[in-house]
Amino acid sequence: MALTGPQQGQLAFARETTWGTAVTPDKFLPLLSEDLDLSFDPVMDDAVRSGRRMMIAEQHQNGNRQTGGSLQTHLYGIGMRTLLESLFGTETDPGSGTPTRAFVYTPGDVSDDPLTIETNAPGSGANHVKTLEGAMITGATFEYPAGGLAKVTWDVVGETLARGTTATSATFPVAVAHKAIGMTFTLTDYTAPILKSAKIAVALNLATDRYGAASDTRAQPIEAGIRKVDLDLVLEFSDDSPITQHEAHTEVDVALSSTDGTNTLGWALHGYVKPGPGPKLNTRTGLLEHNVGITVLADAAGGTDADAITATYTTSEDVA
Repeated sequence: MALTGPQQGQLAFARETTWGTAVTPDKFLPLLSEDLDLSFDPVMDDAVRSGRRMMIAEQHQNGNRQTGGSLQTHLYGIGMRTLLESLFGTETDPGSGTPTRAFVYTPGDVSDDPLTIETNAPGSGANHVKTLEGAMITGATFEYPAGGLAKVTWDVVGETLARGTTATSATFPVAVAHKAIGMTFTLTDYTAPILKSAKIAVALNLATDRYGAASDTRAQPIEAGIRKVDLDLVLEFSDDSPITQHEAHTEVDVALSSTDGTNTLGWALHGYVKPGPGPKLNTRTGLLEHNVGITVLADAAGGTDADAITATYTTSEDVA
């Protein structure tokens, strides 16, 4: 008997050669949740009609299509290369160390990285397949809750969204989720903090409102401004170092790495500690706890975009 219930849930995707021209997905990941949707901007005729107290149906029309939403997955040791390159723009392949090697991601042009994304989130015993064509990642949030599994929320927009009942037959990689256990973490100028949780939020600042009179679908989003990256850390300290650093709003470097036991994703980030509430004393443990927010940016002395944020994905995934 064919599976048609929740057992068929999946995320499938592939890189498009031409933006908005769908391709058959050839990459697959387990899917936690998704909310891809199609809606129309309302176009209203507000002209007054004699003798009417209410508007009539003909005064409402559909305008431009809005397509997109979010996808949530775990962070896996295999299967993430295409998504990471679409988020960053530049992937550097060392070309050695087969089968496992370290791919480096830095800020670059994302216009060459459109995707066809297909989701299947079944309900009521039937498949509910959505295919987003001309999809572009507009941002992502990586969450590391201590003692749990790392999660990624991918924000996407697209040109068109189609619905169906037949999903692409999936071949899943043997992917293991990264744990927020056994992570490596360093934060300059702070003494031996214990990492309780971390969240890295990346926003690309794409112009997604590119519509013309010839069509109700959006033109390909383009970069419209500086990218925004924020890092939020929940830390515990056994000394008073967070008080000094909090008051100084110091410039810091952060190194953060998680693993599935074999493969890793490491982050190198540079930025400034944001103003905010200072460290609090936990009266039960006698230790200081501090929520540290960091605005990620390049070094004031002339650092590059890559100095602000670089991710290194060490994986045995051979084809992105």
